[in-house]
Amino acid sequence: MSPLADIPVEIANHILGFVPTSDLLNLCLTKRSLRTAAEPFLYSTIRLGEYDTTPRIVPLLRTLLQRPELWDYIENVYMDGSGFLGHVFRALDLNSVDIPVEQCLDAIKKTKVPYTDLWIAKLNSSETSLEALYAVFLAGLSNSKRLALTGHFINKREIIGKVIQSKALGEFGLSKLEQLREVKYDKFVDNVENKNNKIFPDVISLFYLPSLTSIEAWVPNPPVFEWPAGEPNLDHLTSLNLTRLSEDNLGKILALTRNLKSLTWTRNWDQTDDPGNTMELNFENIIERLSLVRGTLEELRIRLEIRPDFKPELNVTGSLAGLAGFRGLTYLEVPFISLAGFGETPLPIEDSVPPSVKTLALSDDLLLNSAVRWQQPYFEEHRIDYAPAVAIGEHIEALCDNIPTQLPLLRDLIFFADNSFAPIFERIDFDDTMALYTDDGFNMRVSTRY
Repeated sequence: MSPLADIPVEIANHILGFVPTSDLLNLCLTKRSLRTAAEPFLYSTIRLGEYDTTPRIVPLLRTLLQRPELWDYIENVYMDGSGFLGHVFRALDLNSVDIPVEQCLDAIKKTKVPYTDLWIAKLNSSETSLEALYAVFLAGLSNSKRLALTGHFINKREIIGKVIQSKALGEFGLSKLEQLREVKYDKFVDNVENKNNKIFPDVISLFYLPSLTSIEAWVPNPPVFEWPAGEPNLDHLTSLNLTRLSEDNLGKILALTRNLKSLTWTRNWDQTDDPGNTMELNFENIIERLSLVRGTLEELRIRLEIRPDFKPELNVTGSLAGLAGFRGLTYLEVPFISLAGFGETPLPIEDSVPPSVKTLALSDDLLLNSAVRWQQPYFEEHRIDYAPAVAIGEHIEALCDNIPTQLPLLRDLIFFADNSFAPIFERIDFDDTMALYTDDGFNMRVSTRY
């Protein structure tokens, strides 16, 4: 009898939790009792990528179809497609690999979904067979707690999107992911084929999963925002990270949350036909939407992005001064100009920050946009890529002067320099300011966000 078999199950499981995957596989091949102990750990986390020489989905799915009880062990699924432009699933002739095609067909038919014929057609075509196989894998999940799909696993993947939607809503013969707690569903905008960006029905269905606490998703704006199955109960959600969604549509989601603690919202503009690509930016409207979660929110990140080749002049009104009333916030990341405003005279940054904040991060989002009127005099005296640095440097000194009295809990002041055209914060000489204001209890630095 092996030493591992002689110790209590709880201790054996604790030990197996530290064993590398390759060694777990070796354990499974040595003895039946060891395989029984090691298999739950071997299959607990599945990672699938796009550039495997032999697609890992082939041997994995072959095993799962032969032993479907193994699906129950899968708790974490990471399907990482790093972007998609120029990348597609390669052609795969199923006759050239060892996979039970008939079992795949049976698995598809058992789902009883209305898109069975399309799914089977994709399976039978070498150009789309991989997409169909990945969809079969996803359809079999039942006990997963974490799921991440990114990049090309979403873009142009009609069947994968439909399967996700059906499982989230518990439709047809697909089991609902009742235990899923964290989900990431993220892709980049497709500037070549706009139709590939219209994934709202797939994404919005995720909000019906009953145990989710965290959602990170790329959410396009629909022509009309409608919940597909009535308003979901979102009391369980504590963290949201949403990209692309307009402030009005964001508000429709926030209105249903009761316990949200962390919100990251990235608002972007590009040349696609997304209904959210309006040239209006009303900060008072944003504050109104955010006020729906003011009582519970502890962390807030707001990011405003315009593609470098798409820089229109925005019609901007108001500021985020209303954030001062969010007294539960301890972490705040916002664009510098959202607090300074777009008017003729910049507003004091500290007046818009709640005194509860311990970390304040200011980004350079939209700082070069022509809508920022208070920078114009500096553009007349300095180069276009240096003028904002001059204006902002003066403003930052005033902020630091008032931190002890207005922001007594602030310990970290971060400047995110992410503007690839002109990294403005990197052009500011912070040395003297940092030396003057940085001590053992306070830190100021320039960093990158991504």
